[in-house]
Amino acid sequence: MSSSKLSHQAALAQMSLTEKLAFTPKLLSVVTQTILALIGAPFRDRSTTPSTIKRHVMYTAVRALVDTLTPHQNQYRAPHTDDIYAAYCKIHKLTPESEILQDGTRAHWIGPRNAKKIILYLHGGGYVIPAEPYSFAYLHTLRESLRDSVPAEEIPSVLFLSYDLAPGAQFPRQLIQASALLTHIVTNLRIDLSSIILAGDSAGGNLSLALLSHLAHPHPAVPAVPLPAGAKFLGAILISPWSDFSTSNPGYALNARKDELTPAFLVKCSTSFLGTPYPHAVDANTNYTQPALAEAEWWDGIPVDDILITGGEDEILIDGVKAVAARLSKGRNGVQLLAAKDEAHEGPLLATLLAEPELGASADMIKSWVKSRLNRFTLFPMKNKAALFPYFSSRSSSDNGSPLAGLQSRAYGRLTSLTPLRNQSTSGQKTEPEPRTEP
Repeated sequence: MSSSKLSHQAALAQMSLTEKLAFTPKLLSVVTQTILALIGAPFRDRSTTPSTIKRHVMYTAVRALVDTLTPHQNQYRAPHTDDIYAAYCKIHKLTPESEILQDGTRAHWIGPRNAKKIILYLHGGGYVIPAEPYSFAYLHTLRESLRDSVPAEEIPSVLFLSYDLAPGAQFPRQLIQASALLTHIVTNLRIDLSSIILAGDSAGGNLSLALLSHLAHPHPAVPAVPLPAGAKFLGAILISPWSDFSTSNPGYALNARKDELTPAFLVKCSTSFLGTPYPHAVDANTNYTQPALAEAEWWDGIPVDDILITGGEDEILIDGVKAVAARLSKGRNGVQLLAAKDEAHEGPLLATLLAEPELGASADMIKSWVKSRLNRFTLFPMKNKAALFPYFSSRSSSDNGSPLAGLQSRAYGRLTSLTPLRNQSTSGQKTEPEPRTEP
């Protein structure tokens, strides 16, 4: 049994009698709120709610669920990550295959274990909820979508970390597990860092940034990862990374009814994860746990050049997403930010959950970005180093030679902010980038 499953069971054993007795009434409350949302959907204010009835009802249900339940209750109602992986393999008639570390930590394979390149994936859930089925479904879809343009032997397999959950396991336990898994990959599996894409969503994006911080500034409580001098990841993907634990940013009020997350839920998550009361005091761990608060210089030594950050303009975390992108982009040309119009938190994963026919602009960009890393060509040719995503300018895609010409017509209308260096609002007015230092 994995470390995370043992931790999960121990946490459930600590669930109080009051929490157990309140569980069913809380679920009934969630059902009631969902039904009311469905009834009122045709009459909702479309300027402050999701664009479709399906999203409106689903996001209302999720908000009610995470807001109402305690972390222990959320873990009680959700199958464990290991069980979700087993179910995924059964659906796709695959043989489950996992890496098991010395402390019992497990990481699960999506794709062949002997792949030349891998995506090291860290899942979301506020550090308190196991991986959801749609996480595995989205990653499966991403791998399958590469087959039309990437040689089979170059399609990366995913190694999906099953980390221990809070409040039973608090920082830096999850960072210790991610660090140990990376050590296992480069030492025992003998996969070079240059063949690894680091990726994560939400809390997994937070953990990805913590791992990058640890590699540049080893945390005293976390074993160091033995990397060759100058080694760098093939790239990093951060999907709606949870970057700032404050709930006072403008997006929280602006997108309160457009997103599936709530401030109350995130406070429960950060409190469970850190083990300190909210608001959390700045301390020696803050740069590892709240990456948007770290100064730009903190990121100078991280072992990755190319980073894709995606977020939704309709998510309450969007300010933190943009802030960490701005920090990372200082003195680094390979950072690309996409803030997609009409997308909430974790847009590609939610679209997978809702079985939408198109997964959205973020999913399109992630797919194209991964292809560019695998095919070893420059995704967006840059004549001006300060201008990322030039093919979204007034010139046609044929003028600038973008390999993503087909994407422009599908995605342009859904994008509102493409890069921390040059933002475009819904009205089309551009804001000047803050000064940056060229390397």
